[in-house]
Amino acid sequence: MSVLIFVDIAEGQVKKASLEAMSYGAKVAEQLGTTAEGVVLGSPTEDLAALGIYGVSKIHHVNNAALSHLDAQLYTKVIAQVAEST
Repeated sequence: MSVLIFVDIAEGQVKKASLEAMSYGAKVAEQLGTTAEGVVLGSPTEDLAALGIYGVSKIHHVNNAALSHLDAQLYTKVIAQVAEST
């Protein structure tokens, strides 16, 4: 089982706290002998492949117009589906 990290996006950019969370999550994953994976919801303008420098081995990107505005129930449902598939 991988360590799954939610990558928060604001105005198309990955938030600094998410970069820190990915680095920390990657360290935890290494201690557990597994991988770290990120979950991105919405439409970032950044190159998601570049997030690998923070230690994540895979990015799960779910892009849907419904995800452009924060909806806690929808976000929870989508993240749970990603978690079940990893």
